[in-house]
Amino acid sequence: MADHFKPDDRPVDAQLADLRVQIDALDQQLLGLLNQRARLAQAVGEVKKIDGSPVFRPDREAQVIDGLKQRNPGPILADSVAPIWREIMSACRA
Repeated sequence: MADHFKPDDRPVDAQLADLRVQIDALDQQLLGLLNQRARLAQAVGEVKKIDGSPVFRPDREAQVIDGLKQRNPGPILADSVAPIWREIMSACRA
């Protein structure tokens, strides 16, 4: 899939259909990756139970988000990364 879309001579409907197919495929990949992340978060939770550690560590969450914001190549704005990842982490904790 291309990083940058270049409009072509095809009808707009055909271009939109192709783009939507690509978005749907990426959504499936993202869902798979999010579920993989959730399984790892569950494993972390199990280890923390054994150790008696708190499940939620705001300092660790901030560290993860800050790292992602610094490495974000865009076009998603860095300020948009934090709320997205907070929701992902919250869903994984649940």
